Amino acid sequence: MNPHDSRTERQRHAGRQQELLDGTFRTTSAFRGYGSQDFRSANELAGRDALLLQGSLRLHHTSNFFTQIEAGGEFFRTDAAAVNAGLSFGWEF
Repeated sequence: MNPHDSRTERQRHAGRQQELLDGTFRTTSAFRGYGSQDFRSANELAGRDALLLQGSLRLHHTSNFFTQIEAGGEFFRTDAAAVNAGLSFGWEF
């Protein structure tokens, strides 16, 4: 392939996610200089298993610039779902 040709790349990913611990998401935070003014939170995750899907499309231009779009999500978790999308521009050198 000529390095000066434009090209397209596609990627697809799928996976299974399973929470192995107790299913609780914990956060602890503290602020420097405020002594014991910290806080904690705990949230129970909805379900323990999910299907992860992710895909992207990258278009390369002859000038080494590229554009990439991507989308994905987390599905089939009990009482929850998540989606993500992104758009990137870059220059490879």
